[in-house]
Amino acid sequence: MRQPNFPNRQRGVTVVVILMLMAVMLLGWLSLSRMSELGTLVAGNISARNTAIQASEVATNTAFADLKAMAAFNADSGNWYFASMQPQTSDGMPNVSFSSARSRTVGAYTASYVVERVCDALPVTDEYRQCLIKQVPVIKENGSELEDPFLPQFRISVQVAGPKNTTVLVQSLVTKGF
Repeated sequence: MRQPNFPNRQRGVTVVVILMLMAVMLLGWLSLSRMSELGTLVAGNISARNTAIQASEVATNTAFADLKAMAAFNADSGNWYFASMQPQTSDGMPNVSFSSARSRTVGAYTASYVVERVCDALPVTDEYRQCLIKQVPVIKENGSELEDPFLPQFRISVQVAGPKNTTVLVQSLVTKGF
């Protein structure tokens, strides 16, 4: 008796190749989704930092306005103004309690600030030797120059705290005019 002619038996090579291609595609999809997730997290962190920096600008302007309203600089005022430089922390900020300093709320951020006159020690007996001063050629409205064009320098330090444990430290050196 004669046996019928059957085609060659299938060996399953195609199934193995397709399974390998699907595994490679799955790994590619997982890596792309992870990169997308990381990109979103980084963008959110950058946005939070930029918003905190903007809040620090508001606090710096408020501190400068408070400083301009002061008449005497030789004595500390509350927990926000110091007549001389305070000891510094390792990151260069004054070693003071920002939680008890003056603060501004800007959206979801709290910006606390302190102002220090850039002087070595108290009492200041010779402002020109003990303090940082800036020579500014200032002309009065009547056209005459200011008698003492040496103006004191002040350091404004701002600490901003916000959501996602965002903390930004900013310092500015300002000159108080007349």
